[in-house]
Amino acid sequence: MRNPKYVRLGSLNEPRAVSIILFLSNNPNSTLVDLKGTSLADIRTTRILDDMAADGLLSVSYQVKARTKATYQLTGKGYRVADKLNEIGRIMQEKHEGDGLEERSIGQEMAHTIP
Repeated sequence: MRNPKYVRLGSLNEPRAVSIILFLSNNPNSTLVDLKGTSLADIRTTRILDDMAADGLLSVSYQVKARTKATYQLTGKGYRVADKLNEIGRIMQEKHEGDGLEERSIGQEMAHTIP
């Protein structure tokens, strides 16, 4: 029997999905190269992005020039998820109050790093 308190997170169960959402929330219209931090093909990142698009968290735009270039941006749903993740980061930071740690959210930390 399934636990009624269990929440299915879909594509957010992927190891890099949270980092990708937080990165895109501060870096809209990022390319695959931006998201991977390298120009080398990464099938896993592409699969995670496809899963996130299927879950309605981000949209993909294609520009056709000499080569096809895709840009990724969060949807309204994706931004709502990013806000909740930042809220979780603030809650996690509370346990460290008085420890001299910076007052930055997890979203701020991850948005400036490559997922």
